Order: sequence, then structure tokens, then C-alpha cells
Amino acid sequence: ALSGGVGGHDCRWARRFAVFVVSVTFLNIFADIAGSVDAWRWSQEMSVVAVLEAFTFAVFLCEYCLRLWSCVEAEHLRDHRDRPATARWRFALEPLPVIDLLVLCALLADLRSEEVHGFQALRCLRSLRLLAMFKVDRHMPSCRCVLDVIAGKTAELYTAMSLAVALLVLASTAMFYVEHDAQPEAFPSIPGTMWWAVTAMTTVGYGDIVPITCVGKVLACIVSFVGLGIFALPSGIISQGFMQALEKRRKAEAEELVGMYSESCQMERMVKREVEQLRASLADLRHLACDMQVDIFAMRRQRADVLVAALDKSWRSR
Repeated sequence: ALSGGVGGHDCRWARRFAVFVVSVTFLNIFADIAGSVDAWRWSQEMSVVAVLEAFTFAVFLCEYCLRLWSCVEAEHLRDHRDRPATARWRFALEPLPVIDLLVLCALLADLRSEEVHGFQALRCLRSLRLLAMFKVDRHMPSCRCVLDVIAGKTAELYTAMSLAVALLVLASTAMFYVEHDAQPEAFPSIPGTMWWAVTAMTTVGYGDIVPITCVGKVLACIVSFVGLGIFALPSGIISQGFMQALEKRRKAEAEELVGMYSESCQMERMVKREVEQLRASLADLRHLACDMQVDIFAMRRQRADVLVAALDKSWRSR
């Protein structure tokens, strides 16, 4: 079952194990959520919560150890099969195993001390293991498509983010020099003004910091319009990447269909040739059968003639 988690084949037991782990994860997350509500605080005082945490820690620890032990069979680590220690070390540094280790540390901290509350939020990261539920062939290409789009548009996204950062610095600097004298507490420094610039560029506008001068209001309008266009660039870039990926996939499917059609045509021509050969062989067999029948008839007639001659000779001798 664990082979499905390290790149092996999906099977019934792997899916059942994934459902079991996800169920335990949801149960622990629900326990954490219930413990944060004052009306449900009594749930944290019950011994069943401690038993649940101990059981969860044991399950996650066994899963982590088994995955670490069987990772040498993963497809992307088969080159290091001769060096299992290196393969396990590389597997342990991957994102999901690191999250597993952090969750184990958080659970251990909860079990060892009730005063440690800062690590409880890390257990919610365990929900990333829900990706094991989607290790189905028809869903994995979609996840792979998202990663391919982001990886293919890295340069464009970097350019858009660079423009956003440049606009953030320019807007913060300009607004600081425009509004600092009128509102020294609201705009105390350029880094402090960046909070206003972020809310203005993203068109959130909380209203806690607003310009009051005429120049500041005009600058705020310009920053809002320009920021709206700049922050719309990543969406357009990613949308274009998805369109290109979908078009590429459609072309690949069309080429595959053309290849399948050509193969079917070739197979059809081969079948026709084989049928013609069978027909020719059947005609030859028919001619051979006719010749054999003629030969058999001639042999029977010859034998009959010999028998008649022998009978005639014997009759005359008498």
C-alpha cells in the first residue's frame, strides 16, 4: 500500500490506506478546531483526546518510517538503489516528508507538554497528504499541468512581480513625501507607507490609512489604476499558459488519433492482403482437390479395367 505513496502503482489497499490516513488527519484537525472554541473546551479535558493524539502519533510515525524504508523502490530514486542511505536522505528532504516530520514533531510536543500550543497549527499541514487521494491517472495530469504552466511561465511571472515591487516602492516613496507632513502618524516612514501602497494596489482599501491632501488623493487614484493593471498581469500570464497547455494537449491528442488512424489503416490493409492471400490459397486448394478427384477417378477406372480384363480372361479360359 505504501508503494502508492512513493510512486508505485495504485491499488485497492493503497487507496484504503490513504482513506484511513486522511480520516485520522480530519479527526485530529476537528479536535484542534473544537479545542479552540470556549463552548467545546471540555473536549480537550477528556482522556479520549490524549488517546487520539497518541494513536495519531503512532500511525504517523509508522507511516513515516515505512515510507522512509521503502522509498528506494520509487521510480525517481532507482538510480540510487545501490546507495540506499543516499536515496533515503534525498527522499527525507522532499516537501511532503519534511511536512510529515514537522507534524510528528508537533504531535510529540503536544504529547510531552501541554504548555506548547504554538506547534498545533502545524498539524493542519497534514492535510496536504490529501493529495494521495487524487493519485488517480485521470486527475494527476491536471495537477501536472498546473506545475508545468507555472514552471513554463516563470520568467513572465518574475517580470510581473518585479514591476509590482517597483510600483510598490515608488508609490510608497511618493506618498510618504506627499502625506508625511500632513499625517506623520499615518505615514511615518517609507516602509510604514508600504502598507497603504499594498492595500491601494490590490484595490482592497481597508480605510485605516487614507490620504487627505489633494495631491495625495490624485496619487492614490493613479496608484490604484496602475496597481490594478499590474496585479492583473499574473492572471493573464497564467491563463495564457493554461491555454497553451490545453492547446498542446489537444495537438498531442490529435496526433495520437492520427497515429491510431494510420495504424488502423495499415492494419486494415494488412488484413485485406491476408484475406486475399487466404482466398488465393483457398483457390489453390480447390484446384488441388479437383486434380486429386480426377486422379482418383482415373485410378479407379484403371483398376476397374484391369479387373474386367482379368475376369474376361478367366472366363475365356474356362
